[in-house]
Amino acid sequence: MNAFKTGINAKREILRGEKPEELQALSDLYYQRWAPTTPEQAYLVDILISTDWITRRLRRVEAELWEHHIADAWKPNKKCPIGQAFQMATGTFDSLTRRIESTVRMNRKALEALIKMEALIKLKPAAAAPARPPDPEPVAVGPPPVLPPEPQQNQSTAPKIGFVLPIPAALRAQPAQPATGHRPPATAQPAPSHRSPATSPSPRPPLPVTHGTSQPAAAF
Repeated sequence: MNAFKTGINAKREILRGEKPEELQALSDLYYQRWAPTTPEQAYLVDILISTDWITRRLRRVEAELWEHHIADAWKPNKKCPIGQAFQMATGTFDSLTRRIESTVRMNRKALEALIKMEALIKLKPAAAAPARPPDPEPVAVGPPPVLPPEPQQNQSTAPKIGFVLPIPAALRAQPAQPATGHRPPATAQPAPSHRSPATSPSPRPPLPVTHGTSQPAAAF
């Protein structure tokens, strides 16, 4: 189905002796041939239909003119009735010829304009479409490279909340220190003697024990 329809009315543009079915068939034939998609194309197609139909009408007019002037002769010449009719209506036939030629020229100009317009419409999509870039050459695809693991940065060494570090066994065996913050007094150890055995004094002899008398022990 075409987007545009003909503007020619087959019932109103016919004369006596013409059939509207023939004009409608001619219109359908042109629209099937050109399938106009723009108002300008539809206008030119209507000109082709109209000039074609008028040219056919004028040919009938010419035939009827001959018959009319042959029958209208006062003294018909049976040997050459057509020549007699032409001599009687020379100006009429000249006018008819010019009308036919003008109609044919109009038809030819409309046909040329329609052909050019159709060519431009066909070229428009091709010009508007961008040129497709060439396909890239195929590249051999190998296995993906193995990347080294990324170094972990800014990681805190503090234990997570709720995690208790294990206490070594050596620390568990030591007694708990007082909470005062003072260390217990250290036990005094005797200083080692540096005297040699030769200079050390001899031990004192035991005192004599006397019975019955208590005398003070003599001093040495």
